[in-house]
Amino acid sequence: MSSFFMNLDYEHQLATGHPQPKMNQIFEYLFWFVDEGVLSTKKKYSQNYLTHIQKLIGRTPCLKDDALALNWWGDLKFKEFNSKEFSTTLNQKHHLIDGLHIINSYESLKEREFSFPLIYKASHGMSGQGVRRFDHLAEFTQFLPHAAYPFIIEPFHRRIHDFSTLVVHREKKIYENLIDDQFQYKGSFFLTRKPRGLTDSLWKEYEMKLDLIMAELPQDQIYSIDSYLYEEKGEIKLRVMSEINFRKTMGYIGLECHRRYGFDQGSSAFFLSREKPERFLKREEDDWRMWSLSPGDCLFETYFLSAKDDETLFSVLNRSTNLLPQSKLSVLI
Repeated sequence: MSSFFMNLDYEHQLATGHPQPKMNQIFEYLFWFVDEGVLSTKKKYSQNYLTHIQKLIGRTPCLKDDALALNWWGDLKFKEFNSKEFSTTLNQKHHLIDGLHIINSYESLKEREFSFPLIYKASHGMSGQGVRRFDHLAEFTQFLPHAAYPFIIEPFHRRIHDFSTLVVHREKKIYENLIDDQFQYKGSFFLTRKPRGLTDSLWKEYEMKLDLIMAELPQDQIYSIDSYLYEEKGEIKLRVMSEINFRKTMGYIGLECHRRYGFDQGSSAFFLSREKPERFLKREEDDWRMWSLSPGDCLFETYFLSAKDDETLFSVLNRSTNLLPQSKLSVLI
């Protein structure tokens, strides 16, 4: 049986050339919920936790420290496609959105004019890392000596709904994302309908532009394209591609949990929380089930909730506010 290394430091290693082993242990346990292989790790897990996982997934989780383990999160040969510069260049090439700039040096800033507020993005980073909002020129100027070049400048949008399209060997699955005010990923919803706010005209725009993007990417790979709806002068607009994640993602893990452990033709949520209300949670009712997936010693706890339909899913979430992350969930519900 093959063993895999949960290289969650993928983006960091692509950018710096150096692994960051401690980062990998934050979510490495999620491997057992979505893969039948062996997890390569140096971390020690309690027998109580391993028993909890066995009860959830119906098999014994396997682990060992294997120096020859394969990378699971992403292949290091895809550095170009994971760069924010690549996503920005695609946006510019297909005129998907205005106001994008790739800044290669401090000198090149003198040639540009920016409107505030704006968004700064580091060229590499995952789950909102390396993203900052600047409301005024003074604070942006003060930050610039600490910036890592190249970086991306984008217009600030008042985001309403975030969603992603997961592509697995050219097959597409769209799902809603939960993003906090610092642009950090907090969870995903896998619902029976398309994302809220996507009218028929916006849906047609989304499908047309998504095809342009996918035509530029290698086939037979796993990646996701992040999108969002935003409000501008009273009008709801669509940004088809915020960025590309050319690797497995937390959304991929959530979708695999939904496929493997969710209700048939039902709805699911996968989310992060700093709350630790109950370790090794496994609660199952006739029309919904909620599991804690994490070992209880991590910065974030992870939870999986599945229900027979969208209405039941959100009803349970609303009753479980102590579990929910500090985010825009109240807006989404």
